[in-house]
Amino acid sequence: MLLDFLNNRNVFLFDFIYDETTEKLIEEMLELNSISKEPINLIINSPGGVVTSAFAIIDIMEAIESPVNTIVLGDAMSASVIIASSGAKRYISKNSQFMVHEASGGSYGKVSQNRDTNENHEYLNDKMFEILGRTTNKTAQQVKDAIGSRDVYMTAQEAIDFGLVDGILDTDVIETLKLSESIGYEMAVNLDTKGNTFSDVPLLQAGTHNSDKYGKIEITIDMLEAFKANFEANVIGTDVSIDLTHENDDGEKPAVGWVKGLDIIDGVLSAKVKFNEKGQKLIAEEAFKYASAEYVNIYRDSAGKPHSYVLKGATLTNRPVIKNKPIKLSEKHGKENIMNEKELIAMLKAKAGIDVTALQASVGQLVALQNTNTTLTAQVEALKADSEELKALKVANSVKAMDDAFESVVAELKEYPVRKSLVVAMYKTPEELIAAYKDMPAVVAKAPIGENGKTTNGGVVLTEEEKSLVTSGQFTEKDVLLARQFERVIAADEDTED
Repeated sequence: MLLDFLNNRNVFLFDFIYDETTEKLIEEMLELNSISKEPINLIINSPGGVVTSAFAIIDIMEAIESPVNTIVLGDAMSASVIIASSGAKRYISKNSQFMVHEASGGSYGKVSQNRDTNENHEYLNDKMFEILGRTTNKTAQQVKDAIGSRDVYMTAQEAIDFGLVDGILDTDVIETLKLSESIGYEMAVNLDTKGNTFSDVPLLQAGTHNSDKYGKIEITIDMLEAFKANFEANVIGTDVSIDLTHENDDGEKPAVGWVKGLDIIDGVLSAKVKFNEKGQKLIAEEAFKYASAEYVNIYRDSAGKPHSYVLKGATLTNRPVIKNKPIKLSEKHGKENIMNEKELIAMLKAKAGIDVTALQASVGQLVALQNTNTTLTAQVEALKADSEELKALKVANSVKAMDDAFESVVAELKEYPVRKSLVVAMYKTPEELIAAYKDMPAVVAKAPIGENGKTTNGGVVLTEEEKSLVTSGQFTEKDVLLARQFERVIAADEDTED
């Protein structure tokens, strides 16, 4: 059953495939592989991207010892198709789809350079079809012939029939996927009989646990050790709490205790918890008997580095998903001296040379720099917007300049107004247009015309030259008459000046 294979070792490709997403995905797979050799689930919803980056992801999938299963939720398009089809086990949800096509690319530069680039594009395209041929039990040529030069879309069933995936996900898998970020494991917790504020609280136990709701849940010793190591490395910070509820009406988690340390005893991850007065009372009166651990499979710190299995905290509960026998808490930590914040800061400076106060000041400076960077980024975006406005204004001014240049040519009777769009399209600048017409004679009628350009009987009189222009299709009679009108206006102006 799919629930047996779909555990909590999930990584996600929900973006374009480029350098940054590839780097993060490879880091996460390598990190999970270092923790355990159990299968990793790569969940895909991607429009594709850089095909060489996809090749890199596939190389890591095949190189690590952990089998990498692929699950398509939504779209697997372009370069993400070859990743989805390269999984150890390959699944697709019933409403998802594939889109397969040839590799695409472009080049710019010298002919010789373009030739080399195009040859590389051919190589990448052949490599892509070679992978698809291997994963679909076809030859590369068979896949090429099936795809051709089109964008080929496939439904979930069509992708199965083509050999890109093995099957469709069961409907109950969706519930498990929702738990990929935080899965609760509940075990018994009791405050020690002496009422001390420091107690051991069991959170997770190694082994295989079965649940009607979540299916099979696997907790390994390697996972427990990763939780402990990440807690001690302060990966998530110092505020790891035991909360009364998952969330209250104000979106806050009211803490009843704080985790001060983690131990692994007989396959159980146990937290050293300092309960506040409210927490002591709730547990002593058995209002709550269990704690539900909350953790993330992959946590990225402020530097973007991934960490596998990081404890976020726990929540008190009386309805555990997995209810093991109550575990009696050890009293050996009941009177242990817990340093306060000032003592801890002093100890770190004296024994490790770590100046926490100076580090806090540096953090403040970094926050200020980040705020400054945000402000500068906003200013850059504003400048970009202004630049776009200037470009638009420049285009408008250029259009007006071309219009003015053409009007000056018309005024010299060297062109007809009706030819404006044709003439303007022939030249890049107003200067080119004016230069082209500089030595051109005026296009005017040489024969006299009567009133309104017609003979006494109303017919249009055209010279032989004008008839030739009309017959050849260069101008219409209307064009010729317009030219005559301009000639008459110019002649009238010259008589006035005389």
